[in-house]
Amino acid sequence: MKGMVILIRGLPFSGKTKVAEKINEELLKKGILTVILDQETLRKSLFPEIDYSEDNWKTIMERLNHLIAILVQGGQNVIITTTVPKKEFLQTFRENNECFFEVFLNIPPDLCQEKDNQSILPAVVKVFEPSGFPDVTITSVDQINEIIERFEELGYADTYESEEEEEIKKRLQNLGYID
Repeated sequence: MKGMVILIRGLPFSGKTKVAEKINEELLKKGILTVILDQETLRKSLFPEIDYSEDNWKTIMERLNHLIAILVQGGQNVIITTTVPKKEFLQTFRENNECFFEVFLNIPPDLCQEKDNQSILPAVVKVFEPSGFPDVTITSVDQINEIIERFEELGYADTYESEEEEEIKKRLQNLGYID
């Protein structure tokens, strides 16, 4: 069984990693195991020679797509945090993954700037294109419930009321699938 991809996209220092961690916690409660891949951490460790010039973004996205494809083909669910500045790069993620869910973290650059001690934000803001069709857009890292609700609405997680869950368990026991 193939895995799914949850892509969390936003400007640098917008809180993508925090959102990924919270989504991971909520999905774990539902029995959905995920691995979190952080674009910046991967770039620094796997290809540190690549900077954030516009030409290099394509290389970064190609490598991330390749890594994600390997994990997803193996059945792993992946949460990736990334800036993905261009819509065309985002479209490649979408096209390469059957089960794809995008969260757009729409945090204004001035709020991100407060955390940017490396001064990379201005260069990214110049080329960053807002997402045209995310599955959910949030403006705060505290909107995890909205993400999970939309995730469930789209059928990415089976959700049952406790009465329904008990009925399903009884049916599975009667069929001999569980003790």
